[in-house]
Amino acid sequence: MQIKHMPCGTHHFADVGYERYPYQPVRGDRVMVQVRLDDAVGSTSAVLHWTKAGHKMPSIQGKPLSWPNDNRPFFAFDLGEFDELCQAAYTIEAQDEVEKATTKTYRFEVLGEEPLGGAKELRQGKSRAYAVFERVAICLDWSDGLKVEILPVAVEASGEAVESVQQTLGDQLSISIQKQPFVWQLKRSSKTVVEVQGEAVRLLVDRTGAVHRLTYRPTIAGQHLVGFGERFDTVDQMGKELLCRIAEKFTRQGENSYLPIPFFMTDAGLGWFSSTQRRLWFDGRDGVALTFETDPNHPHVEEWWLVGKPQELLGRLHDLTGRAALPPKWAFGIWISANGWNTQQETMEQLEALARYQLPATVMVLEAWSDEHTFCIFNDAEYDPLSQDRPYTYGDFRFPQGGKWPDPKAMAEAIKDAGLNLVLWQIPVIKYTPDACQQLQEDEAYALANGYCVMNDDGTPYRLTDHWFGNSLLLDFTNPAAVKWWFSKREYLVKELNVKGFKTDGGEFLFDDTAIVHNGQTGATAHNTYPGHYIKAYHDLFQELGVEGVTFSRAGFTGAQTQPIHWAGDQLSEWSEFRAQLTAGLSAGLSGIPFWSFDIGGFAGDFPTPELYLRATAMAAFCPVMQWHAEPRSGQFYYTDRERWVNDRSPWNLASLYNDPSIIHIYRKFANLRMNLLPYIYSEAIHCAKTARPLMAHLLIDWPEDPTVWEIHDQYMFGRDLLVAPIVYEGANQRTVYLPEGMWHNLFQGGTVMGGRTITYTCPMDEIPVFVRDGSAIPINLNEALTAGTVEVSGGVGNDTQRYTQLAFLCFGSAQGELEDDLGNHLVIEEGRVRGTGPMTEVLLVDMTQPGSHVQLFGRGYSARRVLVSR
Repeated sequence: MQIKHMPCGTHHFADVGYERYPYQPVRGDRVMVQVRLDDAVGSTSAVLHWTKAGHKMPSIQGKPLSWPNDNRPFFAFDLGEFDELCQAAYTIEAQDEVEKATTKTYRFEVLGEEPLGGAKELRQGKSRAYAVFERVAICLDWSDGLKVEILPVAVEASGEAVESVQQTLGDQLSISIQKQPFVWQLKRSSKTVVEVQGEAVRLLVDRTGAVHRLTYRPTIAGQHLVGFGERFDTVDQMGKELLCRIAEKFTRQGENSYLPIPFFMTDAGLGWFSSTQRRLWFDGRDGVALTFETDPNHPHVEEWWLVGKPQELLGRLHDLTGRAALPPKWAFGIWISANGWNTQQETMEQLEALARYQLPATVMVLEAWSDEHTFCIFNDAEYDPLSQDRPYTYGDFRFPQGGKWPDPKAMAEAIKDAGLNLVLWQIPVIKYTPDACQQLQEDEAYALANGYCVMNDDGTPYRLTDHWFGNSLLLDFTNPAAVKWWFSKREYLVKELNVKGFKTDGGEFLFDDTAIVHNGQTGATAHNTYPGHYIKAYHDLFQELGVEGVTFSRAGFTGAQTQPIHWAGDQLSEWSEFRAQLTAGLSAGLSGIPFWSFDIGGFAGDFPTPELYLRATAMAAFCPVMQWHAEPRSGQFYYTDRERWVNDRSPWNLASLYNDPSIIHIYRKFANLRMNLLPYIYSEAIHCAKTARPLMAHLLIDWPEDPTVWEIHDQYMFGRDLLVAPIVYEGANQRTVYLPEGMWHNLFQGGTVMGGRTITYTCPMDEIPVFVRDGSAIPINLNEALTAGTVEVSGGVGNDTQRYTQLAFLCFGSAQGELEDDLGNHLVIEEGRVRGTGPMTEVLLVDMTQPGSHVQLFGRGYSARRVLVSR
């Protein structure tokens, strides 16, 4: 029998039945402790023994609880109200008909709120000032922007004692600090953009005066506030509240995020970033309030206040947290995936379908490839016991002809020969399963003996408390020896099977604040940082092996842009979820994540309707990564109907399901168009990696002074020249589109429109509203027939990412533009001439304002001419 109790819980949005409420009590709170008994036999009972302020208290008999859809014993213990600051400690003892079990001792401090108080001293140095208070010190450093730190009161506050500080920072910025009453202000051109008053700062302290939380209410300029990572509920977080903490919620994420980032910016040109790794609460319902969780033994909060245009602020964010890594070009093609592909035969059938329907793809993801025990060995493989002291090789395994994967190497070669790159699914656990194979048992024993896993504070191994992969061990990716051991079992996949990517799923599992990792962090910070260590290890593997590979991840935190790509996680095949995906992509981009993806039409639940699937396909063609995927065939909401067992979101499966071949035809049009646009997409991706611009950019990035765009959250710029306005409502055959100032060209329907106004766009199913900036030169790859934008097979250009069939520039007006690629080309077009470097010697210039017969785009003919590249 095991007593399950985790005071902090596993998910802040759900009561799992074995938490403490509240987790961090404040004076006046009533405290309730809950537990669950696992593997109990027969009748059970539980009692809590505890002390309060060092005094032994009467034991509390547990009150049985009933829990929805769970017949295990649950108990609750009411500790009553706490009206004074003190420490409480408790253990829980449980009895069933076979044995007695006891937990470790848990402790908590009852906190009290107090004001910051008056500044005892204010000291000014060359580029910083210190304000010292009773509990903490505040350092304002203006050597490079404005950094504000909350520090322990014992910090050495250097500088001259002053009553106030007035400092010009340059770029029309200035800072003023006043000792009594304490207040600091950041101004631009004499207008205050941030003000923090000491009386608006509150502390939560324990009986010793140690600071556990800090809340303050800055007065900031602006009516709109965007950022805080990948957000599914809304782009503009003003008026909302959120917890900046990684949360794995299966579908309908709401205010939760797999990828939170403590960063925001406002429409007044103000940006903010904090390096905190702990819980951070934002409340924008009545002004702005920020609440930081701190280490009571060493309180420290670090934040930057930034001023500039949104693009400049994103650049500063990357300066502080790391430059974005550029994925390989093939990753910007088309990804195909389904959890149901659990055999080599099924995998090969997908390649055959791509060829049969002449549909391009550049990536194939296999999720259900492994033995589901080790996650590094193909399912059904036979092998002798494998040593922990040497790397695996492909030759270690035998693949029976009647097995699921009779010849993985031949399959990998077939995938490569078809022009696709192979990506395999991963999870960062040493799995617990009652029927563990011998190799898994040996792996677990070796990892535990060598300290390769996350540990509890009592020296026992941390196991995933519940839910997905419950009771499994979590590999400690902060331990270099553990990482080396882990990849000794996986390198062969890259070296011998040409695996080009890993779908690094999960990573949200380090729930317990008291768990410990190798680098000294506890779960209080490691919960948010764990995915970064996990994904970076895979990212580094490709770098070390000299492979142009990529990770495809769900979870992340600050600095996630250094390990692309991220996708939006798990959504249902519903219209509301489609809109949430769009919101997530825009907010991720506004938080420094330039390369983002989603599952076309959702991946869970019943099939998307043809309309939803095709509208999502259209948007995906103009997103950083175009991918479709499907959940396990047994279903995660309900057991899938046998007649609809194959739940793949492939266009051919949906066409068969709905008896509608137009699904394939329209999908083909968008897929081929995606491959046509790959030169533009990759060139823009290079620019994005250099500048921190989102590849899928909210309109406010380019038009921050236009107040209209701050309220439009269903349009975006794909690269710098394509404005995209997807159809995201069921039954809609038209939508309004806001076009900023300037001339715009209708990509699908032709013609020009003057901007600075809202228009209505009628949109058939095989189109998406896309407008091109006047003066743009869009590099594309045309086929030999010089045809694109058609549902016909003849419109395709294939999936070869290492050569151009016909490199062309679509010229709109007085076109200017450039192309940079991975083949050594860097071309610039200006005034009808092309100059540059690289192997390309000739390109085709298509005049998109001049009808002709040279090039056929979207059923219209355009004039074109060949131009030599000048050096």
